[in-house]
Amino acid sequence: MAYSKFTVAGLEERFGVEIRVVEDLVGAYSAVQPSELLRSILHRNLPLALPSGSEKARSEWIVAPILAEVRELLGERISIHSGVEFVVDRKHGLDGFCDFLIASHFVVATAESNLCAELPRCIATMIAARLFNERDGKPERVIYGCVTTGSAWLFLKLADEKTVLVDQLEYPIRELDRLVGILVGMLREAHNGL
Repeated sequence: MAYSKFTVAGLEERFGVEIRVVEDLVGAYSAVQPSELLRSILHRNLPLALPSGSEKARSEWIVAPILAEVRELLGERISIHSGVEFVVDRKHGLDGFCDFLIASHFVVATAESNLCAELPRCIATMIAARLFNERDGKPERVIYGCVTTGSAWLFLKLADEKTVLVDQLEYPIRELDRLVGILVGMLREAHNGL
């Protein structure tokens, strides 16, 4: 079973996770001004990516430049893996390809149009990231996630082994400074102040 084969019910049954929608999951993170370079790239790329309806186009032309900007803002101290096969536990279905893994603390899943439809895939990958870290001798107390169409972003937090928090709000690309701030803030928190 690949990450994309999971459903919410399947995650609850197989891993005993509880998925809770919460208010203001990311409210503590301050906005961060993105560079003019990122603004220029997105100004050029958004009209190409959004009408295409292609998950791949949105991933390459919108999500990747934003993640590269976040890496730059964090002093290039994080690694970003794009389109990698992430096999952690085939027996439990924790295998498949990930859109983006950021230093095994943050999972980004891209979606064509329906963010909620991609939640199970993102959550399964977050569970795999936690298990991967534990096996690597680096147990992480929190794993973060995000599902995005490029134009809308939804943030998640695997707070403990059994609880996944999902922000009730979707954040639009037009609030770029807010999105960049959330990503920077979550990664700093995941890396203990990076």
